[in-house]
Amino acid sequence: MGLRILNNVAVTTALRNLTRTNAAQNKSFERLSSGEKLNSAKDDPSGLSLSERLRSEIAALRTVTETAGRTANLLATTESAFDQLDRTLIDIRQSVIAALNSGALDQDAVAAEQASVDQAIAAIDDIVRTTRFGEQRLLDGTQAIRVVEQDAQILEVQPTSARLGPSTGVSQVFVEVLSAAERATLSGVGPTGVVASGGEVSIRLEGPRGASILFLASGANFTELANAVNTTREQTGLFASAGDLFTEDFGSRAFVRIDQIGGSGVFTGANGQLNANNAVLDNGLDAQARIGGVDVAADGNVIQAVTSFLTAEITLASDSGISPPGGFRFALADGGLSAQLGTRTDSTERASLAIPDLSSGRLGIPEEIILGIIRGGFLNSLTNGGTNNLSSNPQNALKIVDAAFSDVLKLREEIGSFGKNRINNALDQSDQLATNLTLADALLRDTDFAQESANLARNQVLFQAGTNVLAQALNITPDILRLLTG
Repeated sequence: MGLRILNNVAVTTALRNLTRTNAAQNKSFERLSSGEKLNSAKDDPSGLSLSERLRSEIAALRTVTETAGRTANLLATTESAFDQLDRTLIDIRQSVIAALNSGALDQDAVAAEQASVDQAIAAIDDIVRTTRFGEQRLLDGTQAIRVVEQDAQILEVQPTSARLGPSTGVSQVFVEVLSAAERATLSGVGPTGVVASGGEVSIRLEGPRGASILFLASGANFTELANAVNTTREQTGLFASAGDLFTEDFGSRAFVRIDQIGGSGVFTGANGQLNANNAVLDNGLDAQARIGGVDVAADGNVIQAVTSFLTAEITLASDSGISPPGGFRFALADGGLSAQLGTRTDSTERASLAIPDLSSGRLGIPEEIILGIIRGGFLNSLTNGGTNNLSSNPQNALKIVDAAFSDVLKLREEIGSFGKNRINNALDQSDQLATNLTLADALLRDTDFAQESANLARNQVLFQAGTNVLAQALNITPDILRLLTG
């Protein structure tokens, strides 16, 4: 072999290997001291990019978990307020029922019950005004989805959740009515206009609220029948007009039935349509409607919209005058409690819940006048001097309280379902996703200490060997020069 002094190849080779070993040893030190095997992009460019994306997603999921937890606390605060509203409405209902017992209560007792109702209604307004989560008011309509316009034929819209237009924050909703709701109806007159023929007649008249017994003299006409029916209107929920008998309410739960239960004559009303059991009856029909191409359920004129984009209760006016197929429109504006359930801006990863104004001026039923009789109204009309106070109209007052109680219960159910099915699921899902992504990130980024410790031990041995070899390689040139000195 040749002996050279100009280029010491052995030194170059030993130095190169020692440098490489030193770099590997330093990398092991870095990984063991930091706990991460990805400390810079040069370690694994694609792996580091994926790890950073995972970390961003994990951080977002942690935020979703945190905000969902806050939403759960907000709903718990709301639930506590609803419990107080329920108990207060029960107290009001007891006072109204007591006032209906006019035979047992004198005017002073009714006045005492009225004072109790006034205080309870004031308490409801206090609850609505003072229920907050931080500085966020919850029950005064601040968290409602606003109805910014509606056709006159729509009596009321109560949205609980909606996906609104992304750009304007306003959504136009078209309610397509396929068939209108109907009252239960019976013809009250016979072919001759006489309703009791051949002798006196006793009939049992039954409607949605109850039954009454009517006695008709021989030869009685429809006017006499109508007077008797309208006298028991509060008891049965039925009224007579223009030759027919109607239920006040619309829908499949509304019915009218007439049974002849006695008398020497024959009931010839209802166009003589008594069956073999001396009875005739009719049922109302619920409206049939569609929103956004989705069939929705209805109870009479009250449409229960439950779709992927809208949950709402829509009450059509009794005299809406719809001639199916046709429909009405209303518009919703941005509002309500919005909960982020995921890490994207898609509407599918957000949920909204509307909490309407629950003050005494909004709890109850929109007022309607049916053949001269006021039906419905709001809770504040039960106060002293109101149109439905305990002295003037306790029957309608009871309907208002029942409607208010039903509204609160429905909203309470909706909030409970929202918390259980949306918020709690979001909490569980975001936690689970964050755990799984953290594991995936750990596989990409975390140091395997067993493997890296083995690598360090190997590199330390190689480094010691490399320094010894380099030292020996550096002695080659002096050894060659000694040949010249002979």
